[in-house]
Amino acid sequence: MNTIRIVPDSIYPGEGISRGLARGLLVYCGDCNLTGEGMGIGSIALRDHECTYFSRSFTDSTESGVLRRTFTLDTRMMWGIRGKPSDVLTRWIESGISAYMQLPWLQSILMLPVLPLRTLLGIHPFFETIPPRGKATVTYTVTGQNVEIQVESTIPVRPKDTLCLLNELSAAWFTAGWDGKR
Repeated sequence: MNTIRIVPDSIYPGEGISRGLARGLLVYCGDCNLTGEGMGIGSIALRDHECTYFSRSFTDSTESGVLRRTFTLDTRMMWGIRGKPSDVLTRWIESGISAYMQLPWLQSILMLPVLPLRTLLGIHPFFETIPPRGKATVTYTVTGQNVEIQVESTIPVRPKDTLCLLNELSAAWFTAGWDGKR
């Protein structure tokens, strides 16, 4: 039987659109990395009315088996059409995401046209380096398969902004687990 391992990793670059973004803890089942393109357990993002912001850089310190990872919010995700970033498209998509998050009972229906439309219109994300918006320090205490997370943030959060503590595995593993297939 494969065991689940939850580990820090400062080398894994990620997969898919999140390649190069800073991750939280990685999750493995045996030798299989279940994190994939996900952001891992306990990474940080900020959503405002225009964009979503991530971290590409972090520093680690460890004391008595407790990891403290300080993320610098230094990357903005924009959306573009056919290779050209667009502020208008980015704001439109961010508004759509906000509505989507408020309607969990409709999410499976709302997602049906997304991938075909993205492909047809050539819509892709772009990540651009920005002056840091602030830092968040995440303290991880891992005991077996249990993880305790604490967050301290110096990121300015305005009304209607959302500071997100991400806990993401690969979509392939998450949806398969949700469907009871793995």
